[in-house]
Amino acid sequence: MGRDKKTEPKTVVEKLQNRSSSIPKFICNGVDKYFVYGVVKAFGGLAYERKYLKGEWFEHVWSPGWRWAFNGMFAKLFAGKNRGIPWPCSSQGFFGPNIDFHVDDINTFQGPVYFQTWEDARISLGRGVWIARGCAIITANHDLANPDEHLEAQDVVIGDHCWLGANVVVMPGVVLGPHTVVGANAVVTKSFPDGYCVIAGAPAKVIKQIDDCVRDED
Repeated sequence: MGRDKKTEPKTVVEKLQNRSSSIPKFICNGVDKYFVYGVVKAFGGLAYERKYLKGEWFEHVWSPGWRWAFNGMFAKLFAGKNRGIPWPCSSQGFFGPNIDFHVDDINTFQGPVYFQTWEDARISLGRGVWIARGCAIITANHDLANPDEHLEAQDVVIGDHCWLGANVVVMPGVVLGPHTVVGANAVVTKSFPDGYCVIAGAPAKVIKQIDDCVRDED
């Protein structure tokens, strides 16, 4: 979720030089961004823990993190969306509270995704994880004999630099090692702890190994 951080201008001069709109529109956009930034800086603590309003997505006034926080803040405070979640997240998604992640990956939560953390189960996300729209990560299933009951919850671990394509479902207890790519619409029912592979299908299976040059870069 979110755009590439590497393309973001670093200074106001760069922002002006790289503008794609007229000067008046550029100024209006700038006023809007300063307004959003000011509101979140002043009142963001009402909706979030301040430690989540830092990092790469919040480096500049025009960084997208401020808009994400602004939109999520009003949805949370006035519509009750994702109450109890202390970081900025989209009102289109559902998020449990027991999620471990690095603040620089806050973009993971800016879309219609489903993170179910049942009871004390946790979802752990490694650094640089990318999760597409429509994905679901689940820590507990319903009991087949009695859908009113849940089975015992299990943690889910997604390793560093994994990429989940659109509409992927990750089931309870799954561990994905680093650099695991999951094809769109896959259902991951078992673990692939070694990583460095492409998996796809329902149930998901390995369809390709990722070249060893990626391991060398790490």
